[in-house]
Amino acid sequence: MIGKICFQCWVLLLLGCCWSKPAWSNDESFSILVLHSYSTDFQWTNEIHQGITDTIASMSPQSRIRVEFMDTKNIFHPDYLAQLAELYRYKYVDNKPDGIILSDNNAMAFYNRYGAMLFPGAKVIAGGINGALPPPLQSPVHSVIAELVDHKRTLKFAFELRPEANNIYVVADNSTTGIAIRKEVEAVAAELDVPVTFVYLNGLTKERLQTRAQQFSADDIVYLLPYFRASDGSSYHQNEIGAAIAEASNAPVFVSWAFQMAPGIVGGRVLSAQNIGHQAAIGVLRLLRAEYVESFQTKLALNESLFDYHALLKHGIPFSELPGGARVINRPKSFWDEHKKVIIPALVIIGALLMILMLLLLNLKKQRVLNSNNQRLMELDREVIDTQRELLTILGEVIEVRSHETRNHVIRVAKVSYFLGAKLGLPEETLKMLEAASPMHDVGKIGIPENILNKPGQLTDDEYQIMRTHAQIGHNILHNSDRALLKTACIIAHQHHEYWDGSGYPQGLKGDEIDLLARITTLADIYDAISSDRCYKDAWPEEDVLHYILEQRGKIFDPKLVDIFIANIDDIRSLRNQYV
Repeated sequence: MIGKICFQCWVLLLLGCCWSKPAWSNDESFSILVLHSYSTDFQWTNEIHQGITDTIASMSPQSRIRVEFMDTKNIFHPDYLAQLAELYRYKYVDNKPDGIILSDNNAMAFYNRYGAMLFPGAKVIAGGINGALPPPLQSPVHSVIAELVDHKRTLKFAFELRPEANNIYVVADNSTTGIAIRKEVEAVAAELDVPVTFVYLNGLTKERLQTRAQQFSADDIVYLLPYFRASDGSSYHQNEIGAAIAEASNAPVFVSWAFQMAPGIVGGRVLSAQNIGHQAAIGVLRLLRAEYVESFQTKLALNESLFDYHALLKHGIPFSELPGGARVINRPKSFWDEHKKVIIPALVIIGALLMILMLLLLNLKKQRVLNSNNQRLMELDREVIDTQRELLTILGEVIEVRSHETRNHVIRVAKVSYFLGAKLGLPEETLKMLEAASPMHDVGKIGIPENILNKPGQLTDDEYQIMRTHAQIGHNILHNSDRALLKTACIIAHQHHEYWDGSGYPQGLKGDEIDLLARITTLADIYDAISSDRCYKDAWPEEDVLHYILEQRGKIFDPKLVDIFIANIDDIRSLRNQYV
């Protein structure tokens, strides 16, 4: 009994390491609309969106997210905005969101104009707002997260690294946003007590900026603000100017926005768009839960110290002089980083094999007790059977781990197989045998090369022929045992790809020539496989799954089993969802 308890502890420890789930559990379901000012070609927008979706998936997994990209970096004409408002009115007339997240100023300006008309009653939060002010009492926006950049800490750190600097070159464009940000820097410069001259390079073309950058001293400092448009109308993508200056300049280039981290940029105390998205998602969920949310949020905590490994080396900046908590990106990968995708599955398999070895030793010990103590024969025999079942389940899970599938796949196959067998009227002992043996249907995959087993795309004809051998490999592994449970597992592993019309493999059996338990497992396995995400495909919609099963009635599947399956699909779906 002590050995069994130890085994259960090992199993719980392994499952806790490999298949842990988020602690957050909530049945709430909100409809949330995310309205982005810009389009997906703007990295800043993508990072805000990532922060929003990751947070909602973690904190309110049942909630539904809808997304609109206004693309106002390319067009921001009143007529265009009016047409957008009409489009959104039509799209959401019967499906209004509970909460709304606005990203950047243009989305907030649009919402202040049209929001009360389009989405009355929605809980609204705006994030990443430049020059933000607290929303007025009558505003349809409940809370505003200011895009608060920490110019001071970035500049102070730059000067600490270059105390001999004579100049800090501030590079800014002449857009409305660029002028506003430059004024913020001018205010900060007036507060800094440092013997340095601030030189403002405003609206220069890339060519002129590169020429000027070649003249910078290695002791000087370049502070680059977001740069998209020169005074002559030339436009640039978000990292084009940064990369050009960093390549031409001997002086280190510092920034205060995470999306500016182009090759060659040293870094600074940067504002993280993902942090803004994270904070906005938390805010809208709190509003929807009727919790308190500040109406105006100015949090420098949304910034982080971020630096580039190669730029630090280029400019001779010691890692020891970086601020506390700094994060360095683009470091060369360590041995662990390079090989962890191989090491982790290997460790899992080794751990599982060690547990199997322990179980075998326990079995040997129990067998000796059986020979010497007849009074405990029935109890110990039950423990041996239970151990065999646990062994088969663990081996099935090990195979699924190796093929990058969730352990719950074999559990779902076992549960659905038991259900179908029960509806067919099989005796309880047979049902228990089916439930215990069906997780071993793919044991033969342990002999399939990993590059084929986990290939994300379609297999070639040669690769497919190799994959087909797993049914025979499973039979070869299990066929020497005299145990009833292992014999059943051997039959299922060998025949679960035999099809009712005789077109399956490896023996081309047809109809009742195929063992009934194998036919049941085939239907349960294919149903769960096509309903789940795999490395080579996305999960099918349920409508397509049911259409396929009906289409293959009398081809792949036993017609009687398909009829039972379709008649009980609601119960089967509910059963499957318990182990997702």
